[in-house]
Amino acid sequence: MKTQRGKTRRAARPVIAVMAAAALALTGCSGGSGGGAGGAASGVLAVNWGGFPDSWAPGAEMEAGYMRVPYENLVALDRQGEITPVLATKWEQTDEALTLTLRQGVVFHDGTAFDAEAVKVNLETVQKSKGPYAGPLKVIESIDAVDEHTVRLNLSEPTPSLLTTLSTRATPMASPKAIAAGTIAQEPVGTGPWAYDPDASTRGTRMTFTSFPKYWGGPDSVGFETIELYAIPDDNAAAGALSSGQVAVTDVERSQLSRLKGTPGIESLAYPAIRNNPMFFDRGPGGVFEDVKVRRAACYALDTAALAKVEPDFKPRNQHFAEGEAGYNAQIQGYEHDLAQAKKLYEEAGSPPVEATVLAAPFTEKQNQVYASQLAKLGMKIKVQVAPPPQFFSTWNSGK
Repeated sequence: MKTQRGKTRRAARPVIAVMAAAALALTGCSGGSGGGAGGAASGVLAVNWGGFPDSWAPGAEMEAGYMRVPYENLVALDRQGEITPVLATKWEQTDEALTLTLRQGVVFHDGTAFDAEAVKVNLETVQKSKGPYAGPLKVIESIDAVDEHTVRLNLSEPTPSLLTTLSTRATPMASPKAIAAGTIAQEPVGTGPWAYDPDASTRGTRMTFTSFPKYWGGPDSVGFETIELYAIPDDNAAAGALSSGQVAVTDVERSQLSRLKGTPGIESLAYPAIRNNPMFFDRGPGGVFEDVKVRRAACYALDTAALAKVEPDFKPRNQHFAEGEAGYNAQIQGYEHDLAQAKKLYEEAGSPPVEATVLAAPFTEKQNQVYASQLAKLGMKIKVQVAPPPQFFSTWNSGK
């Protein structure tokens, strides 16, 4: 069983966004201020999310804040949750197909034209990937490039959520030429406002993206001339980089906020972004979690109210989505903590020996320790091993 925490972080103004045990911090932008609407881009925005993606290829797991620097999607969701145009300007959906009309005059950073064939290559690349986003695209049986600026996705069943999927991290549009060459994994090539500059970058430390002169949105739509992405995994170092002005945005643990408090130009904003989900692996024939009674016993043993007492931002929920979010189902009851019922189910299953090591990042260590101690009351032996965020994410994404 593994507990995964998903985080979405994005900052468009000077803030520290506190995400449960983590925080997002921003100071005055280095190298000058952004031009924004009505003027040409200027200045440098330096950002740290702790570590770079293992791969920039479509279908790989990427932090959204990083992904949206070089890449764009076909469509986007606005603040009201409505689908809006990006690289696709119009669409028509039936139970059998989704037909998209593509924006004209768009080119990738390497000069490759963005067209229907490019969309086909990207979506098929995601479908064939071993990443987390292949599954949602399996509903697409085939893809037809109707003409240069029209693409039709033929569906195996009605899928009203497909447009929403196309707005997410699941489907960034990358250069087909870079995908074919295999270079896309380490050097992203998209259609976004900023293009990767390997000569100005330091491998493993800083990735520099400069304003793309052929961006279809024009120079007035880009606020900063240069975006610098950093990989500073240590929270003390990240907080120091923020205080010194090396970076303008970073995420740090809540414990670092007291260190940053009082530093001129640093502000904070909290918003919910944590999702805790018990996920059971090894549940096939002969697996430790093959018996549903063992899985149910573990769910009854977990006490999220106890976790809320030690994690100030944690709120017990009975399902993945919070009320008011798309996907919330009022009919889901969830598991209430009931140790007696947990022990009963576990005994009925024969009390099989369960021993496992759970990999945790610094921001999930406390949660996993609490859960491990609760499962120990059933006789399950769960060891929590802590790893730096880059190792945690790369191990999780690898499927190990």
